[in-house]
Amino acid sequence: MRTKHVDRSADPLQRFHEALRRPRGLIIDGIDAFWVENAAGDRLSGESPDTGPALAEALAAFQNGADPDDVVLVGQRSRGGGRSVISSGLILQDLAEAAAGIPTRPRVARE
Repeated sequence: MRTKHVDRSADPLQRFHEALRRPRGLIIDGIDAFWVENAAGDRLSGESPDTGPALAEALAAFQNGADPDDVVLVGQRSRGGGRSVISSGLILQDLAEAAAGIPTRPRVARE
C-alpha cells in the first residue's frame, strides 16, 4: 500500500530537481525576530517575525555586490532578548538563494 502520492509519470531526476527549486525557509525555536546586519553590526533591514523578509534582504545585498562575509543574519532570542548571529558568508548566501527558490549551484574549491 502506498503512503505517498507521487506523480510517477515524471522522471525521478526531474522530480528531484523540482523539489530543490522550491522556496525554503528557516524555523528556529527560541528566536522571535530576524534581521540582516553588516559585519560592523549596522542593520541593513527591519525586523521580521520569520526569516523570509530577512533572507530576501540578504539576497538583495548579495545581488547588489555585497561581500558574503559582510552580510549577517541575526535573530532576537525569546528569553533574555539577546541577539544571536544565525549565519553569514557563503552559507547565508546559499540559504537566501534557496529561500528565493534559486536552484543550488555546486561550489568548486579554488586551486
